[in-house]
Amino acid sequence: MAGAHHELVDLRQPDGRRALLTRVWGEPNRRSQLRTAAKVGATGGILGGALQLSHACGACGSIGDTALKDVARGVALIGLTFVAAYALGLWLRARWRRWRPAARPNGADRPGTELGSATGRIGAVVARTTEPAAIGGAPCAAFGLEARDRARGHGDRVVLRDGATVGFEVVLDDGAVVVVPPGPIVVGADAALTADDPTFAVYLDLVDPRRRIDDELDPFTANHVRVALVRDGDRVEVRGPLRALPGGDDAGPAYRGATTSRLAPVGVPRVVVRDR
Repeated sequence: MAGAHHELVDLRQPDGRRALLTRVWGEPNRRSQLRTAAKVGATGGILGGALQLSHACGACGSIGDTALKDVARGVALIGLTFVAAYALGLWLRARWRRWRPAARPNGADRPGTELGSATGRIGAVVARTTEPAAIGGAPCAAFGLEARDRARGHGDRVVLRDGATVGFEVVLDDGAVVVVPPGPIVVGADAALTADDPTFAVYLDLVDPRRRIDDELDPFTANHVRVALVRDGDRVEVRGPLRALPGGDDAGPAYRGATTSRLAPVGVPRVVVRDR
């Protein structure tokens, strides 16, 4: 989510995407090294197996009618040797990765807009319009997403935040009405996805249209994704500072005909979805 300390780039344009990749993975030569290392790691086991099989095929020319048992024993020995070599390769690769962990992307420089501490300002959402959520397509009044790259012992890095609303009101339990305008929003995420969830892949295609045509690293690599939706009738807690809208109690009739004060968030709205 963009803020005062963020630089906006257009991911539909090559220059914009390259700027993001430089921020996330480093300069072009560094990215080239990482891509090469990834390809070597992915093909090393396959090449080792191919070499073992070539040795096995070398015995085929020596097959004679009177040596079938010896050949069978030889083939079995070659097979066991291949399995042992493959297992050793996996073990060595695991040890290598523990000694030299795989490259990880740079996360966000600064934390995003925090939800803040609990306020007790809880009420019901009144949504006069909805739109399909950016991920999953369910109708909602607001949507929030946070994707992280988590690795044991190597920190927790935010690689993507998103949140938007078409606007809604929250009728608080004390009768006040909080007016949330259309625009960016921070929603306390309440549902976890796996990073390989197909809906997340579709979402990334919308955010980063060039991700499938550029032979580059993924700027949004993540292994932990959380999503939140705000729907009509949900009970939410409004976080962050509020300001009174002009008119106060004279602002007109509110929920169910009651006359009450009307408030608006200061800055980016922040809400946490309570139990539905």
